[in-house]
Amino acid sequence: EFVCLYTGGSVAGFVRQVRVQKWDHNSMAFRGVSAGCSAFPGDGRDAECLIALADQRMYEEKKRIQK
Repeated sequence: EFVCLYTGGSVAGFVRQVRVQKWDHNSMAFRGVSAGCSAFPGDGRDAECLIALADQRMYEEKKRIQK
């Protein structure tokens, strides 16, 4: 897991772009990405709240994909 701070443009567009990328990290290919997003200030006013909400949304997305 990792956190990405995105400061411009459309968050939805950014997530779509990240999801289609093929990642190669230490010789391991990642073909899919589960992402949870949160936005300041609408979803929270501090990093702890924003990260917790994004994490919750990511796990909801993983459950949805597995069905």
